[in-house]
Amino acid sequence: MDRKLLLVLPLVAVIVVSGCTSLDLSGIPFLGTLFGPATVKYTNDIIIIRSLEATPSTVFPGQQVRVTAYVQNQGRKAKDVAADLYDYCEGTFKDPVKECGQTTSQGTSAQIGCSDSSKTCCSMTLQPYETRGVSWTLTADKCIALDTTCPADGMKVSVGYYQETEGLTTITLLRYEEMQRQMTEGTYKETQPTRSVGEGPIKGYIGIEDKHPVAVSDENPQTVISFQLKNEGNGFLANILKSEGNKPWVNLLEGINLGTPPIGKIDTTGLDSNDSKSNCNTLSPSGGMIELIKGESPKIVCVVKRLKNDFEKQISKTLKFKISYGYEFRSSVKVTVKPKALTALPDECRGGTAAGLKGPGQPCASGSECLSGACLGEEGCG
Repeated sequence: MDRKLLLVLPLVAVIVVSGCTSLDLSGIPFLGTLFGPATVKYTNDIIIIRSLEATPSTVFPGQQVRVTAYVQNQGRKAKDVAADLYDYCEGTFKDPVKECGQTTSQGTSAQIGCSDSSKTCCSMTLQPYETRGVSWTLTADKCIALDTTCPADGMKVSVGYYQETEGLTTITLLRYEEMQRQMTEGTYKETQPTRSVGEGPIKGYIGIEDKHPVAVSDENPQTVISFQLKNEGNGFLANILKSEGNKPWVNLLEGINLGTPPIGKIDTTGLDSNDSKSNCNTLSPSGGMIELIKGESPKIVCVVKRLKNDFEKQISKTLKFKISYGYEFRSSVKVTVKPKALTALPDECRGGTAAGLKGPGQPCASGSECLSGACLGEEGCG
């Protein structure tokens, strides 16, 4: 077996044990070409439905069914988780009663909590790796005469939550003279910045649009930084503020920075020697709010026009970001109403004896008995 592959196998084992969803080690010889950019990514879907069950999944008219969703937190403390039953074929199923278990105050950090008047929504805060069951009990209408699966694609449960995701990219600045020396010796090679992207379904990626390491000289004092968001989860951005006219958004709490910048700003301290000559002061066009189109934001670029060059050989800098957003995903479970064979519907479902009609087993005008409320077209039978 190739010696390189023998080295890769233990590394793959380390990746699995560490809990990272992907890892790339392009800084190690030959591994860069095997794995791509040097990126460590953590769990995408923080909140999941571990299972969704209907008990029983087939009921008789008038019988109750219990829909239970087991909601699990796969990461750190999750804020404002809301689980809601919807599109349960109201009319076919009636009188939903929710059981939420322990709940928290409604609408805390992002107003994603359920309203007090909601009959189907449960609000909660989940501790790390906690799983909580929430359930809804519904009653099938007793007047259903035919086998019915409604909705055809199942009763639906949506789960929304508020999430914050952080990330960082480490870039290397290289003195032009140092780069020339390495090229002369044959030791210079282009690399990729090292990136670490925190847990959450919306990932942010900081990139360098120039060659990396970035060569710095008086003649070439600038570089271009890019920032892009991608939806890598199994759901979608949600308008958790629930304000009319608002679109789903990602809020840039902290921009690409080397410190603690204002919201939506890039702090180029330590990277840019003259902030007034940089157009990196605003990362997004609308106060830190970034929209996603087909799962991705447009790539946002800014130019650091005058890189600091007060170092001798090379220096590494860490660029950080922090975003917040609302996220939602959905699941469904089918429930079928199946009337018992040869069982008559209650009188009130057909007009019944209260309407002056004869019920099952009573004589029809011809002297025959009503069969399941029908006298083969004869009058006087419900």
